[in-house]
Amino acid sequence: MTNLPQIDPQFLRHLADETREEIARQLDEEPGPVFWFSLALVVLLAAGVVAYPIVMVLR
Repeated sequence: MTNLPQIDPQFLRHLADETREEIARQLDEEPGPVFWFSLALVVLLAAGVVAYPIVMVLR
């Protein structure tokens, strides 16, 4: 992914070395199954919110 948000270096300066390493490690990782499952739930919820009033009007 190339469109990652940029983290302000002033913010990173105040963090511990271990925390900075953990942030860098997580940004380098591919999204895991929890991310994809959560994304699927959000998409399904959004589809339901959009579809519900349409179905009610068409009844």
